[in-house]
Amino acid sequence: MFAVIFSSLFAPLVLFGNGHRGLLGMTLWGIGMGVEESILKAAAAQLVPANNRGSAYGVFNTGYG
Repeated sequence: MFAVIFSSLFAPLVLFGNGHRGLLGMTLWGIGMGVEESILKAAAAQLVPANNRGSAYGVFNTGYG
């Protein structure tokens, strides 16, 4: 939860910062995406039976992307 909240600070750094702040903002955005995507995939794995997980991940990636 801390990583998602911390990574939410990316927007001002990317939009209003200089080159170094923009790079830090992009790094924070990447961390937030990685944390969010891994949590959502783990939740989908618990909700969907094992024989349907491939389709569930496909639907997830279609909607998320």
